[in-house]
Amino acid sequence: MGPSAPRQTHGAVAYFREDMMSLRHVCSGCGGCCQGSIVHLINHEERDRVISYADQLGIDQPIDEGRLRLHDGKCAFLLNDRKCAIHNAFGESAKPVVCRQFPYVVIDTESGRREGIDPASIAWHTTRQAGDVLTPPPNAQARPAYLPEAQARVEQQLVTLCADERAHFSHLLGLLCASPHSPPGLPPGFTERWLQTIQAAPLLRLLDHPAVGPDHRSIITAMVHTASTFSSPPKVELTDGQNRDALDLVAATLHLRLITTVPIVQASALLLAGGVILSAWHDGSFAVSLSTWCRILRAGPFWQALTPTPAHLQWLATGQTPPGSSPAMP
Repeated sequence: MGPSAPRQTHGAVAYFREDMMSLRHVCSGCGGCCQGSIVHLINHEERDRVISYADQLGIDQPIDEGRLRLHDGKCAFLLNDRKCAIHNAFGESAKPVVCRQFPYVVIDTESGRREGIDPASIAWHTTRQAGDVLTPPPNAQARPAYLPEAQARVEQQLVTLCADERAHFSHLLGLLCASPHSPPGLPPGFTERWLQTIQAAPLLRLLDHPAVGPDHRSIITAMVHTASTFSSPPKVELTDGQNRDALDLVAATLHLRLITTVPIVQASALLLAGGVILSAWHDGSFAVSLSTWCRILRAGPFWQALTPTPAHLQWLATGQTPPGSSPAMP
């Protein structure tokens, strides 16, 4: 069965594999969404309300430059039991709009409105098919997310490929590297270049970034440490479930335009594909590792450390360095 056409749900265009049509999610209470999340308050009324709640709860300085303050990567309102202090004391409807919506995402694009579930939610893997059908919150705030026509076409091509039930991760990576490959083989040299990239990039020094919560920090540290022990890249062998998880995450991330800091669609997809490989190498939960990788790529310093120049990006994809460029990697 090939990719199906987009369908309308809740007045918006949803990610279009049939088993993704229902917006399914159930909160696991892990507190992951309250770590590393930049929550902007939408207006002065919401700001004043948050300040009032903080005063009643004994929380100092709840707002930093128009957004909820993060301390050590955690929201100032996150309790030790991983619950939201506002939710606990005043009810779910009292939370800021952005918090109430998560993991529901709605964006306005040049081709219309889209909606879906953020795959950076740790519970995304286990609940996107079996979880409760998520009712979009009333008056949901749509984020404007527009792309030039050429980039939108690339995005559509990549999302359509990932949505095809017959697709394999090797098809995606082959397209990104301009080196078509049949499953399960990957483009020659890519895993070597990716391992070199991970080992050279100062990722661990960036983990105090506000966009990285303590749970994310421990997972990324373990992933990078695993890669640092390799003298050559291990073979990547994805199970059927991991293959589908990987393609679904890439498709949802691109379709919902969640990595807005990366300047071009191909770069976003390539760095997500690298995260698939890193998650496969790591001896941990594949889905949790990949969701965490998806989250940290939203912070500019991370993708800039991985591909600091266009020459680095071209080298990573093809192994070629443009004439006159400096060496591709240290």
